[in-house]
Amino acid sequence: MVDKSCQSKSQDVLKISLGKIYLIIALAVAVIAVCLGYVYWAGNEMVARQAPQARALIQLQLDTTLAHLWFEEIISEDSDINLDDILAHLDQAQACTHALLNGGDSCVGKILPLRDDQTRKHTEQLQSQLTAFERMTLERWENKAASGIGSPLDQTYDQAFHRLLDQAHTVQEDLGGVSEHQLKVLKTIQLSLMGVCLVTALSVGSLVTGLVARQRHNRQALLAANQQLEASNQQLQASEQQLRAANQQLEASNQQLEASDQQMRAVNQQLIASEQQVRAERDKAQRYFSLAGTMLVVLDPDGCVERINRKGCELIGAAEHEIVGKDWFGHFLPEPMQAPVRDVFDQLVAGEGEPVEFYENPMQIANGEQRLIAWHNALLQDDKGSIVGILSSGEDITDRRQAEKEIQTFKKALDSSSDAIGMSTPQGRHIYQNHTFDTLFGDIGEDPPASIYVNEDIGRDVFESVMGGHEWTGEVAMVGKNKGVLNILLRAYPVKEEGRIIALVGVHTDITQRIQAEASLRESQQRLHQLIDAAPYGAMEYELCPDDRLVFVGYNQAANRILDTDCARFMGKTIEEAFPPLAQTPIPAAYRRAAATGERYEDEQVAYSHDQITGAFEISAFQTGPQRMAVFFRDITERKRATEALEKERNLIVQLMETSPVGIIMTDAAGQIRFANSPAEQILGLTTDEIMGRTYNDSRWHITDYEGNPFADEHLPFSQVMDKLEPVYGVRHAIEWPDGRRTLLSINATPLLNQNEQFTGMVGSVEDVTKRVQAEKRVLQYQSQLRALVSQLTLSEERERKRLAVE
Repeated sequence: MVDKSCQSKSQDVLKISLGKIYLIIALAVAVIAVCLGYVYWAGNEMVARQAPQARALIQLQLDTTLAHLWFEEIISEDSDINLDDILAHLDQAQACTHALLNGGDSCVGKILPLRDDQTRKHTEQLQSQLTAFERMTLERWENKAASGIGSPLDQTYDQAFHRLLDQAHTVQEDLGGVSEHQLKVLKTIQLSLMGVCLVTALSVGSLVTGLVARQRHNRQALLAANQQLEASNQQLQASEQQLRAANQQLEASNQQLEASDQQMRAVNQQLIASEQQVRAERDKAQRYFSLAGTMLVVLDPDGCVERINRKGCELIGAAEHEIVGKDWFGHFLPEPMQAPVRDVFDQLVAGEGEPVEFYENPMQIANGEQRLIAWHNALLQDDKGSIVGILSSGEDITDRRQAEKEIQTFKKALDSSSDAIGMSTPQGRHIYQNHTFDTLFGDIGEDPPASIYVNEDIGRDVFESVMGGHEWTGEVAMVGKNKGVLNILLRAYPVKEEGRIIALVGVHTDITQRIQAEASLRESQQRLHQLIDAAPYGAMEYELCPDDRLVFVGYNQAANRILDTDCARFMGKTIEEAFPPLAQTPIPAAYRRAAATGERYEDEQVAYSHDQITGAFEISAFQTGPQRMAVFFRDITERKRATEALEKERNLIVQLMETSPVGIIMTDAAGQIRFANSPAEQILGLTTDEIMGRTYNDSRWHITDYEGNPFADEHLPFSQVMDKLEPVYGVRHAIEWPDGRRTLLSINATPLLNQNEQFTGMVGSVEDVTKRVQAEKRVLQYQSQLRALVSQLTLSEERERKRLAVE
């Protein structure tokens, strides 16, 4: 009985002890389950709340920085980005602050609202500063004329931007503090969990030890308790699996942060690409002098001036009585020309030489200046056929020759552009390409869309858009000269004259490598047409009858040739009968006055069309005797066409120069600046007269490198092209103003050579890259800040992963 009682008592004690063990284990499992549940919830909370909040804050900083950079570009007119793009980024930043405060969807995904009071307060301040920054952007846009770089508005705008970034960093620090606090709470819970497990293990061990000491014979009961302990161990293992799941959640959060970093890098690359797209686009070129008129001069057999018309007097700069009777060769030809021209004249008068219809030689006028004249000569003979003098018509072509030289100079300036420029007719025929175009594409044939576009449909679309009167700008893939694919930024636009499209121009920037072209400039295709010299003068003679009839009484052979008719059919007819269309003009009355009073009459252009005689004529009427007069005329139809063609050529060159996005300057052989276009005036901050008063290395430029150090004279573009007689590209230096402001320049230059390959000057394209360099520095600084932020977040997550792995 005692044994049974003891055994029963022992069993009761065992039951009580096992009950305690079960209770302790149940309590431990409950505490562990609660702790694991909190850890799992806290991990999900960090992933669902703090990671999107951090990405939204990074996106906000990125949007405001991008808006600030783009706004500076459009204020300085270095970009074609419009204000709506900038406001869109600021609106996206506002949406991020709204999502942080109130929760909801945003550009980075769904965001839960902030719960920390201090963080919410700082975020509300950030939202207010962002609203003020957007308002300041609109105000500065309205006053953009007074808000350039360095202006008070610009400085206030930059200060507001930096305050905005500082406030964003404050919110970022608050988020980091919240994350750090939650990590500390998780760590405390994990330590508590370890303590509970340790206490549970000690308690169970103590009870088990007592049971073993008192009930060694009851191994079956202990084995059952051991099985229960193993079940508890399985529960602990399940808890460990939950901890691992929480760790996987943290790793997923890290992957999301890494994806955000990649997105941020992609945006940075877009910023760099946008910064490199140089635009440029600005306008003004030189106008040319109009062609001079024509003079008439009659020399007697001795070479003295017998008669000269009004235009001749105007060209020489003297009155008629000061010219008539003087030796033509001794008074009106340069000394080196006097003897040889006199010899030719004497031979012609003597009938020994062959007449030269057309020739050019200089003439010395009253003020000592020399003018280049295109001459046409005709021998004057009396009734017996003896030579009694020479009639010469001269056209001043000095300005025309100078205009042709200027056109060549401007074409060389166009060839110095670092962009590839091509031009075609409205029918699609390729007619011009500059040196850079040759380097990139070579000979593209008659159908550019098919030969240089990778996608021919895009080429057709560009052509049709421009022919519709629109500009086309975009990036396209094109086939280069070496058959490789080039990424090209294309700006295509129409050239119009009186509302009609006369040409299509394409400006191609190679954005594949973004380097300055190093090849030599080649001669561009020549498109100038040679003007045809004026035809020989025709002559007609009229007699004024007492009844006021003006009768046709004579003509020369040149008149037959010019009018392509036999003028004998007009003999004996009045002027109104011979030439009916003239009856409705002032010409008959003017001819009558010339015959009656000696009043001269001239008209530079008379259009006539009747009875197979059609053309434009220049006429000069004068008295030849009592009641008699003669009219000299020449067909100027071809000259008119040539003049119009040259004028169109000039206008086309002027329009091309006006579209140049960079400044253009020209110097003479001594380095004196002789020309500067409007963009050059804006870049250098001076008027054309002020610029042309300086040399290329004038001390007033205060030339330095980008860092303010001295810049050697031999490295300046003028010195290099004069020394090497070949183009240079991408020469970078700065000019410093008296107020300490520094303008950073990038210059391409090419030498100007005469026919003997001698250096006569330089043509250079000047680009202000100050804002581009500043923007690059700001982008690099911002990239450094973003990388530091990402590194900080990555380091925190790495420490947390290591800690969880250890536990």
